[in-house]
Amino acid sequence: MTDDHGDPLVARLRDSGATGGSGVDFADVADEANRRYQRRRTWTAAGGSVGALAAIVLGVNLVGGFGSGGAPTVSSPDGADSSELAAPEAAAGGVHDSAAKGSAAAEDPGPDTTTELTARATVVDDGDGPELCFTVTGPDPPQCDGPEVAGWDWALAPGSETAAGVTWGDYVVVGTYDGTTFTVTRPPDIASGSVPPPLVTVDTPCGEPDGGWPSSGRRGVADGLMAALPVAVALPDYAGLWIDPQERVVNVAVTEDPARAESEIRAVWQGPLCVSTVRHTHVELERIRDELVSSSESSTAAPVIAAPLSGRIDEGGNRVVLRVIHDDGRLQQELDSRYGSGVVFVDSALTPVG
Repeated sequence: MTDDHGDPLVARLRDSGATGGSGVDFADVADEANRRYQRRRTWTAAGGSVGALAAIVLGVNLVGGFGSGGAPTVSSPDGADSSELAAPEAAAGGVHDSAAKGSAAAEDPGPDTTTELTARATVVDDGDGPELCFTVTGPDPPQCDGPEVAGWDWALAPGSETAAGVTWGDYVVVGTYDGTTFTVTRPPDIASGSVPPPLVTVDTPCGEPDGGWPSSGRRGVADGLMAALPVAVALPDYAGLWIDPQERVVNVAVTEDPARAESEIRAVWQGPLCVSTVRHTHVELERIRDELVSSSESSTAAPVIAAPLSGRIDEGGNRVVLRVIHDDGRLQQELDSRYGSGVVFVDSALTPVG
């Protein structure tokens, strides 16, 4: 079965193929997701969908240290996950709620243009001037839409490549940012070493049972993943599912009835399992994420944040991770006031030097 119902995440799963060391064939998972989509329409009522299922499994692929068997069409040079959103514009994060902004507008000092900031990023120049890119698309030459870079000199940027009139390279940059333009203050360094993994929580909150964790069977957590997914996402209080790559434990989070969740999952999976209780359902986190990343193409309402780089659900952290070009702490404070502390984590691509 190859119909992906127009869902790009399922298509990406299929393209990923088998992942070394995990025992999970994500092409098979994509097929299974489609079969269960046909059989279990109740997932939608419970907040699930093929897209949500694919995102869960894709998250396991990213956080489990299993590697990627395919080359996604959207990537982030600094390792941040951009599977959920590739922003049409790369602007500074800012709250678009007039009620929240009204009284504070006169007091807003604006962006700090004196503090040196740094990031690992791709600099791309297609002839119209260099841009600072945290999300690039397509094969070489890469394409992106990011802030302009002032003071850039390719003669001081080793390791650049040029093709089809486009020059680019992956660098660690240092400079200042005024909300629209990044001004370099030091020569760039070549970005070396492995790309940092995306910010995710993969720990197992349950203590190891007496006698140790039960055997995960011949195929390991792959069996647990395939068995637990349809049961977990159908739970009315479902909040998340992830695999602990160290303990190799299937984790399921719910908000109200962990005993029921464990009983239903144990009917299909007898391997290592931790069922924990958290505050927010997956449906609630999806709603918050959608509010934060909704674009003009999909909604007539103004987005809460101006063109974030990405927005995704951290299953193990029971939170939304919002990736923006730069936040000096004010956006995090605003979202804490809006949603509650710890519900949204603002991940700033640009961070202060040192």
